[in-house]
Amino acid sequence: MATTAASKKAKAVFWDKDKCAKPSCRCGKSSIEVLLDWLSVTDKDGRFVNYLRWKGGVKPKKKGAETKGNVASSIIRMLQDDHNLVRNQEAVLAKLTELHTSHNAARDFLEDTGRRVRDRLDAQYADKTDPAYIAQLAPVQAAALKLCKHYDTLAPIMADRPDARPDARPDARNGSKNGSEDGSGDGNEDGSEDGSGDGEGNEQGVGDVVAQEDQRDAAAGDHIALANDSSGDELEQHEALSDDGSSSENARPPPRGQRKRSSSSDNNPAKRRTPVKSLVRQLDAQITAGDRTAKELVALRTSELAHKIQVREEEVRLRRDAHKLNVRTQRHAEIMAIADLRRQLGLPAQDILDYVDSATRALDAS
Repeated sequence: MATTAASKKAKAVFWDKDKCAKPSCRCGKSSIEVLLDWLSVTDKDGRFVNYLRWKGGVKPKKKGAETKGNVASSIIRMLQDDHNLVRNQEAVLAKLTELHTSHNAARDFLEDTGRRVRDRLDAQYADKTDPAYIAQLAPVQAAALKLCKHYDTLAPIMADRPDARPDARPDARNGSKNGSEDGSGDGNEDGSEDGSGDGEGNEQGVGDVVAQEDQRDAAAGDHIALANDSSGDELEQHEALSDDGSSSENARPPPRGQRKRSSSSDNNPAKRRTPVKSLVRQLDAQITAGDRTAKELVALRTSELAHKIQVREEEVRLRRDAHKLNVRTQRHAEIMAIADLRRQLGLPAQDILDYVDSATRALDAS
């Protein structure tokens, strides 16, 4: 049965391999084309509002704030309702991030390597329509499209919101530091707020537990006080019955020869109050033991919550470090890809080494 279920499971469909199957639409567009159309929507001021919605998606600290998850959900509904295309939230968020990252890589390549090639060709050819000029510039455009397949569509959309990653160009090292600071603020601020938020919540939880234990102690004290009062009343009644001679044991008159001796024994205050003092001591011991147990329980629960807070903070730190490592690895791969494209374009080896060195230093500084 498991094998049959696995065989019936639908295979993943690439974003550019499916087509709109809505009978009322029949546009024939794939998921990526529909997503690019969604990103290209502008308002009356010419702003790409959907892209700004996604870039402005933040955690809902205030009432009414829109999250990236909400934006992805609206895209999922649009794909399903308008085009009969099915995508989940994780896939939509990953595709949007991929488009943004690939656009930034192609833009950096054109602003650095592409600009240098263009400057060299401009110095050699006065006519920009010369076939030789166009032929030598074509590999640069092809390399940019290799880094970002949809760069021509994304360039005007994402140009109004420059990326905050460090610039790897040698002539922009001073600006890279500020850029990296802005970028780290965008990437890590949410994670740090998550971690700190968890810590504050756990600290508040400790206070709640302590307050609850204090209330329990107070209730226990009231109960013990009532027990003391009831015990005292019962003891007083017992003494009254003993003094009046109305107890069940004294209901029958004692023998004639023992009347005087028993009456003198009953009238001895020291012998009559000995059980009362013993009961009071036992009750005090029980109260002390109960207080000690309640305090130990509060201390134990506080220690457990403090340990949970510490574990949670460590998990947040590890996730943040893993994210930084992942971003660094991805950026390093982009640097090496750009260096390889430079090598294919026939740029001097020293320029390639200088680029790799400067880009690596900028990455380390971030």
